[in-house]
Amino acid sequence: MDQNKVTLSGVAVSQPILTKLPDSETAFTWFLLEVQERYKKKGGVVVFRPSRIRIETTGKSAEATIRKVREGERYSVDGYIKADDLEDLTVFRVRAFAIVPDESTDNFSYLNGIRKALSIMRKSRDLKAAIEQMEALLIPLTEA
Repeated sequence: MDQNKVTLSGVAVSQPILTKLPDSETAFTWFLLEVQERYKKKGGVVVFRPSRIRIETTGKSAEATIRKVREGERYSVDGYIKADDLEDLTVFRVRAFAIVPDESTDNFSYLNGIRKALSIMRKSRDLKAAIEQMEALLIPLTEA
């Protein structure tokens, strides 16, 4: 049996837009979720490649999405892939049935890194030295 289910985790890079489905009064919402693909290049350098994925919701889920999803915040999305053929192009998107704030350890680590960088900036009187301290924090990430 085939299965079409997807779980994504990423940052909302647009505010949800609320409309109505064509020929219907059903609420329809969409926004873009950016997810990062992590891989290593030759030589062991870690690279992150972003992908922006259109997330769609309908009905009561659309109304909840418009109230709860905020640009710049992390979310986990459960849904399924929808595909439409438009002339010579197939367009893929995710129809979501659950969108929840993502409080994963990755998000926690990211926020702690930002806090650490801000702390260095506040304590420093020398911008160049502060930048060098923050760059030193990044070295373990590139060697991972």
